[in-house]
Amino acid sequence: MIQFPIMFLSIWAALGREDPRIAEAEAIAEATCACVYLACAMDASGQLLEGRGLEQEDYANLSEEQIARYGAAVEAARACVRAQILE
Repeated sequence: MIQFPIMFLSIWAALGREDPRIAEAEAIAEATCACVYLACAMDASGQLLEGRGLEQEDYANLSEEQIARYGAAVEAARACVRAQILE
């Protein structure tokens, strides 16, 4: 009988946890957009834009909001790099 509440609490805690990759992607996008030179923007965005992104299992384990935040961070970094290229 005690196992059910413990299992429920562990699942609830796992679902409520923030994935560190999302915060990292947002920080990289912010650093990329703060750059005023292309070399800086390319260096700042490198890990995010050259990486594989989220893994297939992440789409099952992360909320839609978290996936959207990650995607928005990637797009923001790309847009800031593109803006530097066009300048």
